[in-house]
Amino acid sequence: MKKLIIAFAALVGLAEVPAYAQDFSAWDQALKQAVAACQAGAPKAKGYMVWHANCLNTAVETYMIPRGHDTDLWRQFNAFRSVIAARADRGEITVEEEELLLTQKRSELVSLSLQRFNAQAAANAQQQQVRDNLILGWWNANRPGPRTVCNTSPMGGATLPGQIICQQY
Repeated sequence: MKKLIIAFAALVGLAEVPAYAQDFSAWDQALKQAVAACQAGAPKAKGYMVWHANCLNTAVETYMIPRGHDTDLWRQFNAFRSVIAARADRGEITVEEEELLLTQKRSELVSLSLQRFNAQAAANAQQQQVRDNLILGWWNANRPGPRTVCNTSPMGGATLPGQIICQQY
């Protein structure tokens, strides 16, 4: 998205990239630092899984949710991560099983996000087609085309005086 905004800014001749586009790299960096702090904060082992989940969930709530992209999916994943971490801490599942479950859930939510994106892209394309058809229909109805102009002949000649002559332009 940032690259698209930068490309658009260059296209329209803006001297600077808008501040909200520049912030994404800062947000990405802050998120990476927060995740690294979570990873370094405690060993990823039984007894620390809930702590890890809470730390990562806080990072997501702080740096991903405000961006507004698929916030419901991020929150769903955070809730799932908390539940699975609690099960791992209680010894109901191993740390490896927790990782597998999280990977499966992540894959499921990424798939759902892509389905949403594709549906929105299809809807946008359909709306664009409707707009194009409306514009084309208006143009065809209102474009200058062949016109017929009729005049009364002022002189005789090939026609009698007062005779109506029609010409198509």
